[in-house]
Amino acid sequence: MTMWLSMLKTVTMAGECSCVPVVPNGTGPDVRLMEYTVAPWHAQYNNNHCVNMVSSVEIPGFKKRTTEVDNKGHYTVFRDWYSSTQNLATRLQYDQYGNVMTMRGPNTTVHYTYDNYVHTYPTAITDTFGVTS
Repeated sequence: MTMWLSMLKTVTMAGECSCVPVVPNGTGPDVRLMEYTVAPWHAQYNNNHCVNMVSSVEIPGFKKRTTEVDNKGHYTVFRDWYSSTQNLATRLQYDQYGNVMTMRGPNTTVHYTYDNYVHTYPTAITDTFGVTS
C-alpha cells in the first residue's frame, strides 16, 4: 500500500521538529495527529560547516532511526530499530571526494563507480548479485 503524505513542519533551534502528516484528498488512514521528534543533532565536526545533522528520529510506538556521522560530516550508519535492543543497520563508505562508494544493508550491498575526470558522475552501480547498470 502506498500512502502519500505532505508535512507541515515546525523546527526550533534546540533541534526538535514536530511534524503533522496530512493525507491529501482525505484518502487513506487519518494520521493528522501523529507527531515525531528529531533530536538531538550531531555536533559540528572539525569546523567543516556540517551542522544540524540529524542523529535520531522517532515516531513513538511506531519507528525509530538513529545515525552515525564520521569526522568529515558524512552519514556512515543508519539504524532502523525494530525493538528497544535490536536494529537493522545500513552502512555507507565514501571515497576521497566524498562520494558514496559502498552501501551495505541487511540484505544487500551496492557499489558505486564514478568517472575519472571530475569524480562526480556515477558510471556504474553494482549490486549484491554482480548485476551492473
